[in-house]
Amino acid sequence: MAVTDIHERVRVCAEFSILRGVGFASLAISTTMFAFAFELSRSFMAGAILAGVMAAILGLKALAAPAKRYKKTEVWILLEKKIGLSDERAQKVIGGVLRSVYIRFARYSLYGALAMWTLAILLSFATGPSGQPIGIGR
Repeated sequence: MAVTDIHERVRVCAEFSILRGVGFASLAISTTMFAFAFELSRSFMAGAILAGVMAAILGLKALAAPAKRYKKTEVWILLEKKIGLSDERAQKVIGGVLRSVYIRFARYSLYGALAMWTLAILLSFATGPSGQPIGIGR
């Protein structure tokens, strides 16, 4: 099996594993934002804070990924516990791929948090103290 095939299989499994976790976290963030739907500015502020926390957690996981034993990862299970490399090489490949995928999803989460902060700030300028758009009801 060629090295690029192994890297590709590991990358696909890592993306699947991490995307599943990010998807569930995004569902929780969306649910929280929906709870604040009565005031959009606070809704986006809550989403921005939670997406920032998710980005921080993904960043920390990226730092720890190269040192985490590859046989204790979900990627190893998804690869059906066979990769065809020595233990040392498999550790470097899986740890490195996990690190890069965690960093990529942390970056996406951070971009989403920044977008939500921007919307929260713009919406807070467009609404009065009661949360109603300025000029309505006067």
